[in-house]
Amino acid sequence: MSYLKFDKNLMINLEQSLTKEMLRTNQSGAYHCTTIVGCNTRKQHGLLVIPIPEMDDNSHVLLSSSSGMGMTSNPCCLRVLQPTTVVQ
Repeated sequence: MSYLKFDKNLMINLEQSLTKEMLRTNQSGAYHCTTIVGCNTRKQHGLLVIPIPEMDDNSHVLLSSSSGMGMTSNPCCLRVLQPTTVVQ
């Protein structure tokens, strides 16, 4: 698993941190994209964005944010503790 490390001064300065974005993709065309402070500032930002070729040629945000996550007894598995926002 990979981790990102940022300077605390960058993280508390929204003027700087909102312009820094991270993108993680997989081979099927799905991706995760947001700012480094977790603010979705673009229409394409989300925790789970996937293409659905059966519907159209666009990517769809299936999970835009999560209000709380916790670890299970298996550190490789995350479980959602609170409802998340689903955009259709």
